[in-house]
Amino acid sequence: MRISRIAFVVVVQTSLLSAAEPLVPAISEDFSKLSPPPIEQAERIIRTKAIVGFAWVDEPVGRIILARHKNTICAFQFISFRRGNDAKASTAFVSGDENFWATANVIQQEIDGNALKANADRIKRIEYRKAPFYGLGRAFGFGAGNSRIKCGQGNLHWSYPTRIGIDFHKDMVTELAPTAWTSFEMVRLDDPKLKWYSPDERREWKEILIEDLPGN
Repeated sequence: MRISRIAFVVVVQTSLLSAAEPLVPAISEDFSKLSPPPIEQAERIIRTKAIVGFAWVDEPVGRIILARHKNTICAFQFISFRRGNDAKASTAFVSGDENFWATANVIQQEIDGNALKANADRIKRIEYRKAPFYGLGRAFGFGAGNSRIKCGQGNLHWSYPTRIGIDFHKDMVTELAPTAWTSFEMVRLDDPKLKWYSPDERREWKEILIEDLPGN
């Protein structure tokens, strides 16, 4: 009799587990395109295309990336980028990360109409840099880099090679738009091909041909 009870319990538990299985579907998604592509791949893609990710945009040198935070518009035109190829073994006080640089012409202004006020005194040339961390680990260390960006109250950052990203943990308001324009005077905020991207953690990165962007 005791053996029968044990067998009954096992059968019941097995049946319950079987019934519950459909409620927990197997994870078969490919998450490889939720993170940015490797550096070498990004360098190749942006020779001819833009890349749009879950909260960032990469563009070819010379093309303009737009950022919008409420009533503030920012425009970034990268003119060069380079890497140090100087990564070293990390120590207790130095991360050993590689150095990266990029230079961009940048405009920030309040939105007033559908064009940018692109007179020379409004354009700033900025060199961005990511450098090794110094100190006791990343949590307590500091770096000599310059990669944080403010667009009005929006929180952005630069990453190599020409990536403008939204700090989406702090900012879910800012939007980004890739374009094919090659000068600030050409920008039209009412262009029907202009598409704005808000942060979306589920959006896989994609390549966009330059001819499919506004300004072409």
